[in-house]
Formats: sequence, C-alpha cells, structure tokens
Amino acid sequence: QIILLVCIMFISAVSFSAIGLFLAVVSRNSPSFQTMSSMITMPLTFVSGAYIPTTIMPAFLMPVVYLNPLTYTTSAFRYVALHDTTMTQAELVAQGMAFKLGNFIVTPAMGLGITILIGAFFLWLCVKKFDQADFSSIKVSKGRPGGGPGR
Repeated sequence: QIILLVCIMFISAVSFSAIGLFLAVVSRNSPSFQTMSSMITMPLTFVSGAYIPTTIMPAFLMPVVYLNPLTYTTSAFRYVALHDTTMTQAELVAQGMAFKLGNFIVTPAMGLGITILIGAFFLWLCVKKFDQADFSSIKVSKGRPGGGPGR
C-alpha cells in the first residue's frame, strides 16, 4: 500500500512539474510565473475534491473537475487509503473516487492514466516551446568555456 501511494505521488509530481515547467516557459519573468501559477493552482486545488467533495459541486464546475489532474490524483489517494476493493463502480462514483462521464466510468486507475497523459501533453508542449526558442540574445560571459567564471 505504501509503495502504491509513493507511485501515485511520483506520477502526480512528474505531471505537475511538467505543468509548472510549461508555465515557466510561457511566462516572461519570475513575478509573472508566480502570479500565473498561483492563479491556476489555487482554484484547481479547490475543485479537485481535496477540500470539497466533487459529488456536491455545481454542474457548471464539472468540466473543470474532469480536466483537472489533481482530481484524479485525489481520488486515487482516497481509493488506496480506504483500501476497500469490494466497492462497486456505482459506490466508487457515489464516494467521489470514480467519475461518471455519460455512460463511461473513470476508475481511479484510469484517472492516473489521465494524469500521466496530461503530464505528457504539457511536457510535449514544453519541448515544442523550447524548439521555437531563440537563444541568440542570451549573453554569455567570456571566462572559461561554458560561460562560467575563470579561476
């Protein structure tokens, strides 16, 4: 159970690092990055089900809930922490550990897959942004090779 929780934390950390890296890449300076990350992270935390159950959220917030990778991480943590493998899919949905999208049910394991896909998507966006970056305007000091100071 501990190993499973660590794996969920690792998946979450890599995915959110990719999102943070993308925000850093698109922001022009440190204050704008901090502002953007706060403006995005705080609301996503509140609609993830970590503080307020997703089962009682208004319908207009549900698209944000379903696109939020923290929602799936939270549900996976709950599922592993409760360690009740006898729950049916309907019970998982009622408890907010699985999500019903039309006739399809997103289980906690599928949610982790969605989290991985979201992280991979943002990592791909970062790579594309780095490929388009123009590094010609960066000044390099004339010390040692590599730009570091000489001794």
